[in-house]
Amino acid sequence: MKRFLKYLGLVIAVVGGNFYIVLNHSIADETQIVCKGNFYSDGKALDEEEIYFKVLKYRWWTYLWGDSDGAVYVERNGMLDVIHDIEILANWGDVVFDKLGGTKRGRYSAMSRTMRYVSGGRLFEGKCVDRK
Repeated sequence: MKRFLKYLGLVIAVVGGNFYIVLNHSIADETQIVCKGNFYSDGKALDEEEIYFKVLKYRWWTYLWGDSDGAVYVERNGMLDVIHDIEILANWGDVVFDKLGGTKRGRYSAMSRTMRYVSGGRLFEGKCVDRK
């Protein structure tokens, strides 16, 4: 019985340690950008806005339970939108937002520093800079 409790304690310690690592160290990189641009409705530009984006890139082991490369947090007018299904294109730094019914919800191009984001059926297009 003593041996069983020793092994049980060891298993609990290993599982607890792995759980700690997964919870606290699964984010490999974080990028914060602010984009200034316009939403378009029926092809007409609406008022200019600033939208804040935070892109989190996950580490390799997160593929054991999901297929997303990370998550994007979008803040607009005090409202927060979280997009969990993204694809980060290797060596480009581009971020493709989730596919909603087979269509893409947005894309950030790291080379041209432009953002295209669909929210509420309207398209946002803007130029981005790093948030400091």
